[in-house]
Amino acid sequence: MVLNKEYKWTGVRQLTNPKPGKPEKIRPLGIPSINDRLVQEVVRSIIEPIFELTFLETSFGFRPNRGCHTALKFINTRMKDSSWFVEGDIKGYFDNIDHNTLIKLIQKRVKDPLTIELLKKGLKAKVFAENNRVHIPEVGSPQGGILSPLLSNIYLHELDKFIEELTKEYQNQGRQT
Repeated sequence: MVLNKEYKWTGVRQLTNPKPGKPEKIRPLGIPSINDRLVQEVVRSIIEPIFELTFLETSFGFRPNRGCHTALKFINTRMKDSSWFVEGDIKGYFDNIDHNTLIKLIQKRVKDPLTIELLKKGLKAKVFAENNRVHIPEVGSPQGGILSPLLSNIYLHELDKFIEELTKEYQNQGRQT
């Protein structure tokens, strides 16, 4: 069905869960159907290696063989002389990913039209909310899907590159004075 361009995304059932450590704040969680999960896993297994080659060494979130412990090890070994750090939190990040921008970023590295079309349709899959509302998202990637972490990293890679350039400029200015 996928290869014949006949696959129709079922959509996600959206639940709301309290944020860990912040029960007063809730976040939407999308639960894809089993068929959608299977298709997402196949797409992830195809495109993840392509993007892993480009992600920065300083990127640790939602990455294979990376996480909090590897980030801490990196900080303790490579950044022990740092005098300041920047921490950030992007409110409603998964809910606000721009589909057109994301697809353009993916198209820079993935040239297969079938994969691109499948991703476009997957991003527009129906969302079945708790209050019996059904909508087709214009933006966002449901948090909870198999592809969401990778799509998030593809999108945030642009921010990582921007911060890396700012860091280089800052370090160069310090050397010139």
